[in-house]
Amino acid sequence: MKHRKNLLVLGVLIVIFIIGMYPLLKSKVLFPGTPSKNSTNPGSSVCNKIGTPEMKSFCLAEISEDKSYCEKLDGPDQKVCLASVTKNSSYCKELSSQEKQNCYQNLVIVASSPKFCDQLGNAEMISTCYVHFVSQNFFASRNHLLNSSLCDKVLADSPEKRFCMAMTTGDISYCTYAQNECSVIKDKNPERCLSSASSTDREECYHALAMLNKDETLCASIQNTDMKDFCYLDFGNIGADTSACDKITNEMKKWQCYKNVAVNLQKESEKKL
Repeated sequence: MKHRKNLLVLGVLIVIFIIGMYPLLKSKVLFPGTPSKNSTNPGSSVCNKIGTPEMKSFCLAEISEDKSYCEKLDGPDQKVCLASVTKNSSYCKELSSQEKQNCYQNLVIVASSPKFCDQLGNAEMISTCYVHFVSQNFFASRNHLLNSSLCDKVLADSPEKRFCMAMTTGDISYCTYAQNECSVIKDKNPERCLSSASSTDREECYHALAMLNKDETLCASIQNTDMKDFCYLDFGNIGADTSACDKITNEMKKWQCYKNVAVNLQKESEKKL
């Protein structure tokens, strides 16, 4: 009798073990070809092309929402990564001024929520953060996230305020005559850029026009190397391939662009599910 009782207990334990281990057995033993989340993620192949291990880990963390990748990073990069993956702004608060700004600006895009900008405290930093949120989503045609009330947080009587209002309302009467990167919103005419008041205004005009027309070749009209790189980099926020990224001369911006493309591919794949 005692022997039978022991066998019964052993049998129950075996059943419990099998139930608990079934997911692992299913993927590793019964179906060894079952891919992991990253292996089926269309963005993972883009992440794996990134030439620095730090940015590659950041990329894989964002597309898989797996913070264990963030833990491979050090310093500010780890905080920015954790904030992005967990949608938790407390990580941003631990950073210095410029790093904090970058952290929040990354977070508002990933979380599709501008409310995190308000935690920056400084009016100028808050303003910059809101303009970033509006412009990135405007150029990516995510207009459902935009409304003119967002511009209330942008510094009054500034070119950025007028640009914000033009983007959220489509009304270029908010733009000044010299602010061609603003006025191209309406007619998308490259001729406007040629009449810009300064070379910087002209470069910004071509940048805006490239985003509006979804035409990366317009970035080539920008003479300043850094501004040209930023133009191609922004294509990573709206594109699904790395062709623009490969034209970036700055290596870190190039890998940042790859990360943005990977995240876009991930979002597109989720929409199809």
